[in-house]
Amino acid sequence: MTKIFLLAIAVVLLFSANSYAQKKESGVPVAAVDIKKVMKEMPEYAEAEKKLQETGQKYQDTLLQMKQDLEARLKQYEKQKSLMDADKQKKEEEALQSANMQMMQYREQIFGQQGDLLKFQMMLLEPIQDKLLKTIREVAKEENISLVVDKSNSSSVLYVEEKLDITFKILDRMKRNTK
Repeated sequence: MTKIFLLAIAVVLLFSANSYAQKKESGVPVAAVDIKKVMKEMPEYAEAEKKLQETGQKYQDTLLQMKQDLEARLKQYEKQKSLMDADKQKKEEEALQSANMQMMQYREQIFGQQGDLLKFQMMLLEPIQDKLLKTIREVAKEENISLVVDKSNSSSVLYVEEKLDITFKILDRMKRNTK
């Protein structure tokens, strides 16, 4: 989710770049903020990351247990295969394939691109990101800043002069708003 959030900001910056270049001569106020740094300082972000880690670990543990159970069943089948008739072998192989398919479906359901873990991450981080963006907008309006870029996204920001960095103003505002 954080990557999606940073990507969204990068897209906004790319679309803003042309407009910014045209207005540069008129002195458009620009600032930068280190979003990663601000989020790491937010207690609710740390709590969300902890919940996400715990939930992810539970899912990993379940998947590992499924894999171990399947491997044990496969070993048992290999040992008893020679004693089984063809019909029994076929049924057991189908059961093993079915268990393997269930494990793969579980993995996709939890860890896939539309998986439960990603949805959970989005649910946890969306209010935090909304709060951060609201604070950035407030500070930008108060400081008459027309363009705020994320300096933590190194692919779109090559250099930021220190006087343009409003990260600490954002952090200060966030801390004051939570008290």
